[in-house]
Amino acid sequence: MDEFDRLLKLNENKTLYSLLEWISSYNSKTILVGIANTCDLYDQLDAKLQSRLGSNQIMFRPYTFQELLDILRKRLGSLSSMFEEGSLEILCQRIANTTSDVRKMCFMCEEAVRKAEDEYELLRINSGRENKILPIPIRIEHLKSVINISVTKSMLKGLSLSSKLLLGVLYSIQNLNIQTDCSIQFY
Repeated sequence: MDEFDRLLKLNENKTLYSLLEWISSYNSKTILVGIANTCDLYDQLDAKLQSRLGSNQIMFRPYTFQELLDILRKRLGSLSSMFEEGSLEILCQRIANTTSDVRKMCFMCEEAVRKAEDEYELLRINSGRENKILPIPIRIEHLKSVINISVTKSMLKGLSLSSKLLLGVLYSIQNLNIQTDCSIQFY
């Protein structure tokens, strides 16, 4: 079962209990292999779940920068030439330094391609030409903006509801140009 740790985050202990009960029944020939992205998953389980699961664990080390780069280049194939020199390295370094999550890396790559496509389409429309102009390469700026959005999203996820509401109000005040006695700057 992949994303085993997500069941715990969703507080689905009842689902896990039911699954483990079914597996531990007399005639069951089922083995549960749980795959998680956290190393301390077993410690997060309550005693009842720990006893039913057992403690056999296999730890896989995170992907290195070079492994991530090799994976990405292999998945992109000849399309990797559309990326500006050094841009894939920046993305892989960022992922290697944080999550080492290949899915996240591929998603960020897709988002950077979308940004480049949007820029290309805008350029084509503004040029007034119906015919195709040369495609825009996926530049380092495209990837950096996707990385910055990802970092911002992960920071916002950790905030309490009241903090999110406060940020929303401050952002709205700034966008409405309402005169206030305080200065608001977003970075």
